[in-house]
Amino acid sequence: MRENDAVDAVRRRTYLVLLAVVCSFLPPLALTASSPRMRDVYLVTFMVEGGLLLGAISRRLPQRVIEVGVYTTGVIAFTALFWTEVRVADPTDLPTITSLAFRASRATTLLILGGFLMLGHRRGLTAAVGVIGLFIAVPLLTHAGSLSLLDLVDNQEVRLAMFSAAAVTAMAWGLARSNQLLTDESSAKTQQAALAFVDQLTMLRNRRGIDHAVTELLARPCDAEAPGALILIDVDHFKDFNDFHGHSAGDAALHAVARTLEGCLRDGDVAGRWGGEEFLVILPDANMAAARLVAERCRWRVEQLEVPSAITISLGVAVRRADDTPRQIFQRVDQALYGAKHGGRNQVVAVGRRGARPPIRSA
Repeated sequence: MRENDAVDAVRRRTYLVLLAVVCSFLPPLALTASSPRMRDVYLVTFMVEGGLLLGAISRRLPQRVIEVGVYTTGVIAFTALFWTEVRVADPTDLPTITSLAFRASRATTLLILGGFLMLGHRRGLTAAVGVIGLFIAVPLLTHAGSLSLLDLVDNQEVRLAMFSAAAVTAMAWGLARSNQLLTDESSAKTQQAALAFVDQLTMLRNRRGIDHAVTELLARPCDAEAPGALILIDVDHFKDFNDFHGHSAGDAALHAVARTLEGCLRDGDVAGRWGGEEFLVILPDANMAAARLVAERCRWRVEQLEVPSAITISLGVAVRRADDTPRQIFQRVDQALYGAKHGGRNQVVAVGRRGARPPIRSA
């Protein structure tokens, strides 16, 4: 996901530069336009592209809207300008037709490449066929009575322009297709790597993901005011719950507990399934008071669940020490949970830097 975000950011910056360049060229073109109609085309294009530029800068427009807007505006402007020039041209004047075909072929090439860049290989191919069709249709429709398709095909410059457009389309489609395949493969690998850290039942982090998060926590400098803490959670009497209600109800209960725990966490906190009916919560920026508060909030909210009958949890809390290893902090949080379970369950027992704290018992 991060790779895709980086690609999207690069594309957005590219569109910003492209829109800025286009907007800077349009006013001079409008001032030097050879006809009022061409001037109007340049001005309308400038207003539309300027609006898209402001939307891209302010991030109020989705990237897909910007892409489609930029491309559609380009196609409409190309069609209007090409039609304006063809309309006043003499269809029997081959040098003029040749000059128009050459200039239009350059614009066609840019539109084809832009379509594949902005729209992808499938929509880009459709857009390329449409642009080539416009290149042929505009002069034929404008001079329907005096110009035929054979007349265009007989013109060497027109044939060359059509061949170039087809070659550019084939090349651009191949590159866009290859890029799409690479992007899909990268996304699949990224998703697969992410799923390796996810428990499929609860959609929380699995044991591997938790180990990774704890390693990251212990690698950070230990803040004396908020050193970080772990909360180890066990669903009380879960075997009896499973035996009475069935494994499907047990799975549903674990899923409900997972969603409840997620709802109790602060920004930056991490919850995972430790194994079976045990969960682990990592609080990177917490002291003892904050960790106990989060733990009690988790305990109270789970106690309100009915899935299909009431369930409770026992929680052990351990605060990080500066010289902790993963094994040491896991041992302490496990001891705290042991104290909660053997002290009556449905309660929070904390172990700080100086030993155990009194349990927070249910009302």
